[in-house]
Amino acid sequence: MAADAYADKGEKIFTANCTGCHAHGMHHIALGKSLSKGDLTANKRNSSTAIIALVTNGKSPMHWIIQI
Repeated sequence: MAADAYADKGEKIFTANCTGCHAHGMHHIALGKSLSKGDLTANKRNSSTAIIALVTNGKSPMHWIIQI
């Protein structure tokens, strides 16, 4: 799969699963869980692998994950 196809798939997954809490990269429920570089680093989610896993699989209490 080409890089653009992966990016499109990731965007669809993020839009469907993540924007409810992380609209505009923020977190509207829990402080310190935004998508800012500082929060991602503090939460050990600052690598491509970690971000892909989180968007694809979620993390408790993110129990609503839907695969696209």
